Amino acid sequence: MTANLLTGPGIDQVLLRETSAGMETPLIDALGSIIQMTNPAQATVASYSYDAYGNTTQVGTDSNSQQYTGRENDGTGLYYFRARYYSAVQGRFISQDPLGWGAGQSNGYTYVHDNPVQKKDPMGLDDTKQCKQNFLTNNYGNFVNDWLVPNLSLESYLPNSPNFSEAWGTTAEAFFVKGGALGGLGLAANFFENRAASTIAIPASEFGVFGTWIKGSSIMGDMSMANLLNGIVAGTARYASLAGVGLTAFATTADALATYHCSK
Repeated sequence: MTANLLTGPGIDQVLLRETSAGMETPLIDALGSIIQMTNPAQATVASYSYDAYGNTTQVGTDSNSQQYTGRENDGTGLYYFRARYYSAVQGRFISQDPLGWGAGQSNGYTYVHDNPVQKKDPMGLDDTKQCKQNFLTNNYGNFVNDWLVPNLSLESYLPNSPNFSEAWGTTAEAFFVKGGALGGLGLAANFFENRAASTIAIPASEFGVFGTWIKGSSIMGDMSMANLLNGIVAGTARYASLAGVGLTAFATTADALATYHCSK
C-alpha cells in the first residue's frame, strides 16, 4: 500500500501517515519507536511492541513499516539504518561500521554499545567519536578537544587509537624541542665553566695592576653564568616533566569521562 508521510524536524520523526484508508497518527516511545497507529476517531489501527533489541510484535493489519526507533521494518527481521542493515533477531548489524576504527568501538557490528534501552543509531554509523568530541568541547573547550586529548591522553598511544600517529609524533617533537633547547643551554653552561677553568690557570700578573681583582671577577662572572644556565636546565626539565605528567593526567581523565558519558 502506498502511503504519504508528514515528517517533523527530528530524524525519523513521523507526524502523520496518509493512505487510501485515511489519515493515521503515530504514538511513539522515548526512542522514537512507533507503539500505536491511530485513526482520526482516535481508535487504534495497529499496535507494536518490541524487546530491547527491536524484535517486533504487531497487533493489527496496518501496513505501516516505520517501527523500531522509527526505522523501516523490511519484514525479514531486518531494519534499514541507512548505512547498513540491522538484525533485531541477532541484536547487531549484519555488516561492519563503515567508519571502521574511527567509529570509536572495537566491534564494528555492535549496536549502540549493547545499550539499546537508552540509545539508538539512526544512521548506522556509531556516534561515539562525535559524542566524545561534543562532550569535551562543551565541558573543557576546543583546546582540550582539538589538541590536548588527541595528543596527551594515554588512550591515544594505543595502536588501535585513531590518534596513534599524532600522539607519538607530538611526543617525538616535544623530546626533540626540549632536548635541543636544554642541550643548547647545557653547552653554553659548559662554555662558561671551561672559560672559568682556563682563567684560573692564567697568572694574575697577566691581567695588569689589578690582576687579582680582574681575574677573580672574571672567574666569578663565568661561574655565575654557568650556574644560572645549569639552574635553568634543571628547573626547566623538572617543571616540564611535572607539567607533562599533569597535562597527561588531565587529558586522560577528560577522555575517560567522555568515554563513560557516551557509552551510557
